[in-house]
Amino acid sequence: MRRFCVTLVFLGLALAGGAVPRLAAQGKEAKATRLPGDARWETPAWLDDFRVVSVAYDPARRQVTWTLEASRKAEAWRYRAHFYDPDFLEMTPPLKVALTPALAEYPKGSRLQATLKVPGKDVLQEVNRVVIEKDGRVTPR
Repeated sequence: MRRFCVTLVFLGLALAGGAVPRLAAQGKEAKATRLPGDARWETPAWLDDFRVVSVAYDPARRQVTWTLEASRKAEAWRYRAHFYDPDFLEMTPPLKVALTPALAEYPKGSRLQATLKVPGKDVLQEVNRVVIEKDGRVTPR
């Protein structure tokens, strides 16, 4: 009976449009760009000026790097990451997001790296939401 039920489940998935291969492909893609912890990562600060080209996480350095592309001429801002627990309490002080190259203005189409050093596993296991926000304009020197 158990074998019959398992067969029906796979048959149902196959009839539903080949969902099994898509799920496997999604899992592989998600694993390649997996961010640390189980938190939802939000980057509303970049929506107006930048498009996120790619995201990478280096566990040895505990560092997340976004590759951004300016969707229009964009002024430079300082950015901070906020780590929140399920009760929306901030788990750490806001952490700085570093931009490379650090310019006062980014021409349309230019690419840059936004890098964030994340807190340790003890904090990340409690975090369920990470939000990147603008923290003020960069003042030219």
